[in-house]
Amino acid sequence: MDFVDFTQNSDVMEYMYKDEEELDWPEFFEIYKERFPLLVYITGGNYGETIYDDFCSDQIYRVQTYSNQRRIVAKATKVYDRYIDIYLSIPISTTHKFCVVRGHRSVQEAPKTLEEIVSENPFPIPVTFAPDVSEIYVGTSREDVSSYATILLTREYTENFLLGNCVMNGQVCKTVTVAAVSALISVAPASGIQGKSAEFFRKHLSKLQASLADVTYDRTVGNTSITKITSEGTGTGNILPKLNPPLLPVEHKPDTEKNESSDDSDDWYERPPEPTIKPPLPPRSEESPPTPIKKTTDAPLYPKKYYENAAIVHPIPSTSKTPAAPPRPQKKSVLPQTSTQKPATKLQSTGKSPVPGRGPLPDPTSSTVKENQLFSEADYMYMKEPDDMYEVLSNVPQPTTEIKSQTGEKKIPTVSSSGFGGNNIVPTVPTVASSGFGGNNIVPTVPTVSSSGFGGNNIVPTETKQEAASNQSDDKDKSTGGKQHLLALSVDDIGEYLRKMRLDKYVERFAEDMIDGVILGELTKENLKEDYGFRSVEQIKLWKFITDGYIPQ
Repeated sequence: MDFVDFTQNSDVMEYMYKDEEELDWPEFFEIYKERFPLLVYITGGNYGETIYDDFCSDQIYRVQTYSNQRRIVAKATKVYDRYIDIYLSIPISTTHKFCVVRGHRSVQEAPKTLEEIVSENPFPIPVTFAPDVSEIYVGTSREDVSSYATILLTREYTENFLLGNCVMNGQVCKTVTVAAVSALISVAPASGIQGKSAEFFRKHLSKLQASLADVTYDRTVGNTSITKITSEGTGTGNILPKLNPPLLPVEHKPDTEKNESSDDSDDWYERPPEPTIKPPLPPRSEESPPTPIKKTTDAPLYPKKYYENAAIVHPIPSTSKTPAAPPRPQKKSVLPQTSTQKPATKLQSTGKSPVPGRGPLPDPTSSTVKENQLFSEADYMYMKEPDDMYEVLSNVPQPTTEIKSQTGEKKIPTVSSSGFGGNNIVPTVPTVASSGFGGNNIVPTVPTVSSSGFGGNNIVPTETKQEAASNQSDDKDKSTGGKQHLLALSVDDIGEYLRKMRLDKYVERFAEDMIDGVILGELTKENLKEDYGFRSVEQIKLWKFITDGYIPQ
């Protein structure tokens, strides 16, 4: 620091001030800003949060002039809490660059200085920090740029800072000191020197002025940091400037915090209207007592209930009984008219309770009998699983009913040792015949195993060899997709077949992708066209080889 001794001796000068002239910095600035330069006595110092509002008491400070720093208000939100707005104060001469955000797709322009952005775009301006900016200082705290979700430049304003030099022990510092207009610092104009005359004090001020003649004061400087604006100040050390509209939005206070006796015309709050209360009804006159309700019927009286958007509803008396529901008609089981004997019975799973069954079946050879009528419930027992055997009673009486066919012949069903006669037709379910039926046991379309030891012809149709071979080939085609010829082919084999089909240009690509027979069978026409660029004819040749193994001759 460059100090100049402008005194003739090294004695410490004791400056004086008047107590009635003591003011804080904002008041002092408003009164004396047109009368600078001025020698100031710091009557009450402050250990400030910045270097601009840090002064000790009893310090002498010579104010030369003041500066006007241009600053920008930025409304920002953090990523972790987008519902809380943060207001930042950024000097327009900051070294950080920003990118203007355009459109709903958030397209960022090239990085520019803040002064260039403000001069080229109207407020408000959505911006973001330039890609090369990773962190910033907000006041004295370091913050990551990625923590900011949005930044909106809203307006420009000016802050005032005092420019001067410190005087210590009879020496003046030629380094310019920038001081914030802080309300926490109290000052007073120096009125003289202890033990010296007024003339001596005037000459002392003249020498002080001459010693600082070569010092330059920049009228645009100020706090160079990005700060956070709060209700206490702008974060630069200054108080909130008196602007219209204010820098921070006005917070609405509840009615309890307001002075109800004060009638402030600037009050933005309106007391809600009090609810209107209807006047009380007049008292009932004793001369006209209420008319009693006359009972017109023997039925009990019940109060009427009113429902919104509904008719009047009378509740049902508790003494009334709910009428019983009419009985449901019982279903009657109808036995076939062709049987005059006692119907056959079948045992349940326990073998104790007989269940009534139906009569004997009509002749299956008759053309009048439909296919779905060939099977009777009485011919089969309860079946737990598909492989369970049927159980038939042996003491069922012999049916003697005559069955008349379409030709007019009368046929009496034959009786086997089990009591059932005729042709026992087995439906199309896999069964194991172990009953004692006689006659012809016809098992359609499915193979069965006959273990019967009774008479009659057990007819079991079987599949031919050709049908079995075709079924096996169909099953094999379904399991392998009809591409069995590809399963054993390696990558080199696929390359040889491609050369035979004159598709040499795809050999190298298929080898790089490790396309063997199994993988080739999984490719589709779209894969061949999109991934490998097959033309139509090439695609047809390779696809015929994949599906049928066909190679053009």
